[in-house]
Amino acid sequence: AKLDPFSEYIPPQRYQEFNSMIEQKFGGIGVQIEGPPSVPRLTVVAPIPKTPAFKSGMQAGDVILELDKKPTTGLSAQEATKLMRGRVGETVELLVQRMDSSERVYLNIQRADIEVDSVYGDRIRSDATWEYFLEEDPRVAYIRIVLFGERTQAEFSAALKEITRSAQGLVIDLRFNPGGILPSAVELCDMLVDSGVIVRTQGRRKIFNSDYQATPGVELDSSIPIIVLINQESASASEIMVCKI
Repeated sequence: AKLDPFSEYIPPQRYQEFNSMIEQKFGGIGVQIEGPPSVPRLTVVAPIPKTPAFKSGMQAGDVILELDKKPTTGLSAQEATKLMRGRVGETVELLVQRMDSSERVYLNIQRADIEVDSVYGDRIRSDATWEYFLEEDPRVAYIRIVLFGERTQAEFSAALKEITRSAQGLVIDLRFNPGGILPSAVELCDMLVDSGVIVRTQGRRKIFNSDYQATPGVELDSSIPIIVLINQESASASEIMVCKI
């Protein structure tokens, strides 16, 4: 409370969650969910590709009625997430009801180390990889970056290699991206620009002052036009990338 409006105290539990996000890894089943008040009951937004939830046949729109034999009525997405995460190798039992159906299915899903993508494409292919070219216009590539984590550089580089031969335009979507670690943002900018200062940091002491310079060479043909999408939730490392590109 005594510091500037951009300072915040992070208690231990939230710090662990933050680290999991940055490391892009946690013990769980691999599913994105939403709950009350957004929806009446706990609902699957999407299973994460290549995870136990995805392999078990869990589908977007599934309503989770029970979690380890306990009804999920009134359970928030945050509460349910805590229950589904845990020790790798242990099993979580879910009773789900398929969307627009009365069919109910029991799923026994074993927790695993879940590696979460930070770079998305336009849609998921049948082999659980990302398709980066727009279905409506295959000339245009679409890359969404949801955070700047430890694996974002490798994911973004792989995406650029996939599109570079045939893309005539690129959309980089940073909407709702809260940021992440500074080196990741610097590395992504360096893939697209080949000279100049990417970002400069300044502290109360000169020892904290640093200039992050772009290195020669880029991973995408500089003649390909780029559009960057942002909104009011694009913050921190996202702002660095927007300003430099």
